[in-house]
Amino acid sequence: ITTPQLQMTAGGRINSVTKSSGRGGNITINATDSLSISGEFPDDISEPLFNLGPVHQSGIFASTVGGKCAGLCGDAGYISITTASLTMGSGSQIDNGTSSNGHGGDIVIHATNQISTSGTLSDSSPVGIFSRTTGTSPDAGSGGNIALTAGQSVAISNGASVSASSTGPGNAGNIHINAGQNLDLRDSSIKTEAAQASGGNIDIQAVDRVRLVNSTVSTSVLGGAGGGGNITIDPNVVILQNASFFFANAIQGNGGNITIYTPLFLADSTSLVSASSQF
Repeated sequence: ITTPQLQMTAGGRINSVTKSSGRGGNITINATDSLSISGEFPDDISEPLFNLGPVHQSGIFASTVGGKCAGLCGDAGYISITTASLTMGSGSQIDNGTSSNGHGGDIVIHATNQISTSGTLSDSSPVGIFSRTTGTSPDAGSGGNIALTAGQSVAISNGASVSASSTGPGNAGNIHINAGQNLDLRDSSIKTEAAQASGGNIDIQAVDRVRLVNSTVSTSVLGGAGGGGNITIDPNVVILQNASFFFANAIQGNGGNITIYTPLFLADSTSLVSASSQF
């Protein structure tokens, strides 16, 4: 899709899915001025083909769901977005996932100005950008990576999230954010998590400031041979306020490392940086 402006509302969607051994198609969007996504379609009918559940959120979705695979299932296609500004409001998601032994696709977003995500869905799950692997077989596919680049800023607020997760044996993807001047999180999260596999890494870069207000940047793993993911933060100023946290934790294995490159680190008494492992 190539257009000056793209608006997706009231359950408007772009979907690419494969249920066979063929690869899923790619989704490529070039919206030179802006891309905005918000709102749900008011319907209680579930959509098993896309594994999105009963909530009909607006958004962009790619997945590999298996079911008719001759041998290995096909990988999900990638999602690539180039725009001046991306705005995601309540009732919206961008999601690339796998519930088969095919790999989840990458999500790559480049905004010359800003990326903004804010709010939740009607079932209280977060608005945001997600890579998920939910396959349960021993050869379950790994999740795709998320890469966000903004010329000016990235803002995540009001319950929104950027997340790469794994609930099965497939490894979680990595998250890389180049936020331009500023990354601001307010009542929100950036996280990778894995229940049975390796957790993904989080790498955040900003020229000026990374600020968290009642927010969390975390990597966690319950049990996996590869251990938890690492967190790397590289701005001029880091600010943690109102119970904000950098966490790299593992319950049954090695936890990840937290590395912060900054000349100025400011945290109030309610905030914390913690890396821990439990065996």
